[in-house]
Amino acid sequence: MFRLLRSVALLTAVLAGICAAAVSVGRAQPHADDARADWLKVCDGLPCFVGLTPGRSAWADVGAALDGWTQEIGTDKQAAFSAESSEEVLLFRSLDQVTVGRVQVMLRQPLDGRWLLARYGAPCGVSFYYYQAGLLTLRYPALLANVQMNPSGHLNTVMPVVSVQFHDPAFKMPMQPDVCVDNITDGARNHRWRGFAPLWYYAALPFGAG
Repeated sequence: MFRLLRSVALLTAVLAGICAAAVSVGRAQPHADDARADWLKVCDGLPCFVGLTPGRSAWADVGAALDGWTQEIGTDKQAAFSAESSEEVLLFRSLDQVTVGRVQVMLRQPLDGRWLLARYGAPCGVSFYYYQAGLLTLRYPALLANVQMNPSGHLNTVMPVVSVQFHDPAFKMPMQPDVCVDNITDGARNHRWRGFAPLWYYAALPFGAG
């Protein structure tokens, strides 16, 4: 009996050490193997897409910033472009009527999560969805990224980002006062970022644990 208890205690200690090491990782270190990572930038301290910063960049500058892309839609309220790699971006005029507002980037071929964390650091929130198995959202004050979880069920540097949405600063949603928490979607479970760890580690945390 004593030997069994000692084995269980040792296994528990090992698992605890693994989890501690996993969640202690703060930021990914990318390598230069995906040119699309250059689309995600920081402009004057704010997240931006190909140099377009929501709430800062003029709506009239969209065409010049996306020179070389194919314009699919163009109105005074929204514009859609596609790249040769079949990636698509949808841009909306801000509610301030002058600048770029919401920007949605759809990635046909997922982008490694390392790029996102290298550009913008650790997210302020992580959302899981019971009714959309395999989907996870990394939340930042100025954007969110949807991740299709890999078969290992582990948050890591190569978790595939399938879309990124930059927020319109002029748009305020009274129903969602904290953009780091999804309190709108049915079945959403929210946590603060705990580093690269298995999904079961996040799932075991109390609801809304910080």
